[in-house]
Amino acid sequence: MSSTCGNGSFGESSIEPKSPELLTSKIWALVNIVKQIERAFTGEPSKPDLEGSATGLVCRPVVLRVSSASSSPLSSAPSSPTWPTPGNFIEARDRKGKDKLDEKKGVQPTPSKPRNSWSKTSPYFPPSPKVPKEAISCIPFPPLSSTSFGLVQESLASKPFHLLIAVIFLNKTRGAVAMPVFYNFITRFANPSSLAAANIGEVVSFFQNLGLQNQRAKKCIALAKAWLEHPPARGKRWRKLNYPNPGDGKGIKADDEPVADETEDARIAWEVGHLPGIGAYGIDSWRIFCRDELRGLGTAALPDLPAEGDDVSRKKTEEEELRKEWTRVLPLDKELRAYLRWRWMRSGWEWNPKTGERRRADARAINEAAAGGVICEGEQGWSMSREGGHDEIRKMGSLY
Repeated sequence: MSSTCGNGSFGESSIEPKSPELLTSKIWALVNIVKQIERAFTGEPSKPDLEGSATGLVCRPVVLRVSSASSSPLSSAPSSPTWPTPGNFIEARDRKGKDKLDEKKGVQPTPSKPRNSWSKTSPYFPPSPKVPKEAISCIPFPPLSSTSFGLVQESLASKPFHLLIAVIFLNKTRGAVAMPVFYNFITRFANPSSLAAANIGEVVSFFQNLGLQNQRAKKCIALAKAWLEHPPARGKRWRKLNYPNPGDGKGIKADDEPVADETEDARIAWEVGHLPGIGAYGIDSWRIFCRDELRGLGTAALPDLPAEGDDVSRKKTEEEELRKEWTRVLPLDKELRAYLRWRWMRSGWEWNPKTGERRRADARAINEAAAGGVICEGEQGWSMSREGGHDEIRKMGSLY
């Protein structure tokens, strides 16, 4: 782009002013060009050149043509992404300047055109429905004739303090990883007195490879100290807020004396409710395997299965089992649920772990479960298949 100013050439030729007047006129010409460019961007009409030249020389007005989308031959083409051109950039800058000017005048700015974009999904194939993933746990289900389900709590039923320590080890850690360390731990700290007097650093070292080592070490030491101060005893129950149901324990203040046995006081409280570091999983385990012995209702040992056809012995065994604490527990832990489902089946019942309801198991269900297998439980219900095979015993549509 070049222009002629006065009788001199400006733009392409080099500037060699012969006099101050000629230099002044060319400066004014440059100012005019800048002003014309600004007016083109802001949308103002073209104006004559600035006056005031010292020599009286007048520069011809500069006309800047700006291409627009309406004058483009591509404007009639179907809507599709266009390659950027100098005209596109000038149009965008021109529109931006006009919007700023309208904003100053109080005029609503012109809305910008929507940007074209390629579709990321095909209109010819409908999207596949999203199926929520369901967490399903699968646990070995031993034969009904077995004397043990295989939980570590079963072997610690007569050692309630060690059972609660084992629960701390098992929390958020697989049993195959936690149990070897646990047995080394109780070998070093065989009773609450030795653990209460232990150095925190030594206790932490046992949890070093299990995670949460500082929290777990503090819980174990605090549990041992609280056990020595107030060991669990029959007729002394302490509140545990919101266990087993929301709102439970609110009728007992934190500084109240221990509550009497539930045969005398119906408020919800537990003999281990005051022990620190013990949550719902720990209390569920203690209730299933330890509480009956503490209250003098027998041990947690499994009763022998009556002989087939001996209805008198079977009825007596069922009555004894129904009085025990484990029949009232509704745990959230998948392994405790599987254990209770197995134990209910041994007594001849199918059990709902969410409501605690039970119904008499038919002969077919008992015969199929007697051989054992793998039990899988999800939100929709549960199923069981024979170990190593695919013989389904119960459909997932039922919670029983």
